[in-house]
Amino acid sequence: MFTLTDVRAAMKQGDTPRAVEIIKTILKENPSADAWYLAARMNTDTANALRCLRQALMLDPKHGPSLTLMRSLGGESKGFFGHLSDEIIITVYEQSDKSPVLRHFPRRAQLAAVGILTAIILAGFLVSGAMLVSSMQAAMPAPVPTVEPIKLVSVEETLNGFREAGLELLDVQVTAGARGARVIRFDLEGEQGKRYPIMVQVYDSVSALISEWNANKTLDPMLRVVGAPNAVLFYPVRLDVSLANQLAQEFRSIAGL
Repeated sequence: MFTLTDVRAAMKQGDTPRAVEIIKTILKENPSADAWYLAARMNTDTANALRCLRQALMLDPKHGPSLTLMRSLGGESKGFFGHLSDEIIITVYEQSDKSPVLRHFPRRAQLAAVGILTAIILAGFLVSGAMLVSSMQAAMPAPVPTVEPIKLVSVEETLNGFREAGLELLDVQVTAGARGARVIRFDLEGEQGKRYPIMVQVYDSVSALISEWNANKTLDPMLRVVGAPNAVLFYPVRLDVSLANQLAQEFRSIAGL
């Protein structure tokens, strides 16, 4: 498994293509604020560098190096939801500019376009990181992304998927949340029998999820977040690494990501 040390070693040797390939692999398999910060440092395009920094600050809002570089590049630290909103809007504009119809619309009309907005919210919320990884090689033209149908998950599908993956869910509770959401809560047992609380919020639609998140301005820094089109997984940053990876990977699989 590659590490950031491998990236720095390749850069020190002047092997930029290898450094780019390694950081792309790390960002796909084990993204972190440090990895996104290093990607920003490697990026010669200011706009892409700022997007890398937004990804870093969504993972760790207090990441010092990212905050410093963000300010030096003329960017603004807006907190998790501010950066998430920026990513969604940027991706809407990118997709609209590729459309022979929408590219002639005013920006406000592009944001309000029915259908394309829903698809791009999904892309901005879930795929913006992957698109940034693919654009690390600035010399190569970025491929036109394909918009896939949106899959909405259910509470039952989520619970069954976790169980079928071998996760032992303890004290499962399903309650009603805001904006029609259903909230799943359960514990996972880590090393030495320590229990960790897990929460999944499942919404009726993508728009309900976005509305709820826009209404909230803070995120607990002790939680990790994994997003799906109509659901969000929350788990503690202290959750055992192997267990956290299995949980997040299975959640993405359930959501069809």
